[in-house]
Amino acid sequence: MSVPIEPRVQILAAYGMIKAETTGNEFTVTYPAVDKINLREDKIRDDYRRLGLAYEIPIADWISFRPYAAGELHRTSFEDAGSWTNVSLKTGDRVLWMDWKLKTTAIKPGFSAGLGIEIAPAPVLRLWADAGYRRAKITGFKGDFTYFWGYPEGGYWEESSDVPLYYYEFDDSGEGPVYASLSMPGLWAGHRLTKIRDAAVDLSGFYLKAGLGIAF
Repeated sequence: MSVPIEPRVQILAAYGMIKAETTGNEFTVTYPAVDKINLREDKIRDDYRRLGLAYEIPIADWISFRPYAAGELHRTSFEDAGSWTNVSLKTGDRVLWMDWKLKTTAIKPGFSAGLGIEIAPAPVLRLWADAGYRRAKITGFKGDFTYFWGYPEGGYWEESSDVPLYYYEFDDSGEGPVYASLSMPGLWAGHRLTKIRDAAVDLSGFYLKAGLGIAF
């Protein structure tokens, strides 16, 4: 939405949403006595509000350019659900497993700037395209974490609230491959951490949009 405050100056206000998810990320790591089957699914949703200024540059009666700059406020959620299962190479039975769910949110400001072009093929019809750059790196995620430890004789649940979300890398032996993960309070003892930092969703980058609008 744009509101003119001078013949060429406009206030911009907008709401947008970005979504992404990954599914079917199963992989297996073989150890001397067990296969470790890993599975996880992630969902990210970002709702943002934009408020800024634009300057209209008419090229002809039916076409104009509009450079703009705007501040943004992002509310981002990250959900993670997964499991790992140790299966005996000798018997094929499960010997230890873990299931977890994690839901976190963060709120951070951002900034965008770009150039729009608007074409008016009819009095009330508008065709537009918008190319720009956004700077928005979302950190400070916190939320609820639930996980279940299972073993042949039983198992138990654990729940935590207001848990910070971390990114870390670890290996099992100090010599083997390095694995990346996100905020797992139940990490199995014996892993050596090689990196740890606040988890981040980086929405920065160039974008291009196009659409159809109605003028009132």
